[in-house]
Amino acid sequence: MNLSTFYKQIMDSGILCPLQDKRVLIIGDGHQVCMPDGMNLVTEEIHMGQYVLANGGVPDIYELSTVVNESRFAPIPTMLTGKYQGIIVVSGLEKEENPVVSLQMLLDILDAGGFLFCVTRTPKFNYIRNSLSEYEDLWRFTAEEFKQILGEESIKVFIEEPAGHYMAIMAEHIVGCSAVDCPLFSYRTETRLSVDDLRTKGFFADCRELDKIGSTFNTDKNRFYHNYLPKYEFFLAPFRHKNFNLLELGIFKGGSAKMWEKYFPNAQIHCVDIDENCKSVADDRIIVHIRDLGIKENVEQLRSIKPSVIVDDASHMWSHQLLALFTLYECLPSGGVYILEDLETSLNERLYPGMDGGCRHNVYDVLSRIAKVVGSKELETDVDELSATISNIGLKTEMFSLMKGSCVLIRK
Repeated sequence: MNLSTFYKQIMDSGILCPLQDKRVLIIGDGHQVCMPDGMNLVTEEIHMGQYVLANGGVPDIYELSTVVNESRFAPIPTMLTGKYQGIIVVSGLEKEENPVVSLQMLLDILDAGGFLFCVTRTPKFNYIRNSLSEYEDLWRFTAEEFKQILGEESIKVFIEEPAGHYMAIMAEHIVGCSAVDCPLFSYRTETRLSVDDLRTKGFFADCRELDKIGSTFNTDKNRFYHNYLPKYEFFLAPFRHKNFNLLELGIFKGGSAKMWEKYFPNAQIHCVDIDENCKSVADDRIIVHIRDLGIKENVEQLRSIKPSVIVDDASHMWSHQLLALFTLYECLPSGGVYILEDLETSLNERLYPGMDGGCRHNVYDVLSRIAKVVGSKELETDVDELSATISNIGLKTEMFSLMKGSCVLIRK
């Protein structure tokens, strides 16, 4: 059962009827959920914060995109006025640094006797079936954990989809009751941990600064989505205070450009995008180039920037990714870093169909061939027309590192 079907199950059950005609706050982070027609409470569609009440009313919305002090829930008490009779958390708890604190923030703006309704993924959830970003969850939840956090007497309804991948609870806010800290199920370790213990887990646990900045500027490289940034910081920290040029291909709304500018105070940030609106991001240290990166001449012109760091986060089409790599890798200096993002388009054609751009070479397969040259230090035999270029890049690469969805090549 997918999330949309689970929501239909919830609506059909009538669980949310107590919130009808009440002042309701809905919190979510970008899920699209189509609701059945004719429902009186929430919604024909939930997508990127666009919520519409079927009865014509519009509830208050908090879109989980702003991050303050590592919690996307943190701004809620100061941004919103008054109390609510109902709060619906569509998604987001799984990625909070401290879900207990986040739940207490919601209780603080909930009327006594009001209802808190939360939908979460459980430890049984299989991320491969769904969005790859869900692989980066910090936590998963069970009914027992909600009973410990909110108090067993407050839990009025519990519902779980048949496979047990999603669950929902409705809790009543009882006067004098507060959220109670307890160990939670860590998706990283598959054990129950305290929040403080989780912060120490993993090789990149101390690489947190770039992610804090990236979360502030809401780039999808942050831990709430791709979770690239702790790994990037490990490789990019030596550049922190150097004077150099960084080249990023594709900037979307500019969050990553602002992140690089903040993290590298002495760098020039060159950004390339096909969208004219991206010019609005430009300032003294952010230079925006409007180019179609599917045209070889446009990519060749970028060599003159002489970047020390290149980040390819553009169209994610195979043909574009390979054109950029084959054209720009040569212009990196010794010790330069090339980051190629969003390999999902090569690895999961079910989720990302039609991304070849007319290219018969899967980007992941090409990178695997480069990695073999890096490891063996031997030229690739004449497999096809790419062999010479693959051998050239491989022999000039000191290190090749692969992570979920991205890879890093370091130039000799």
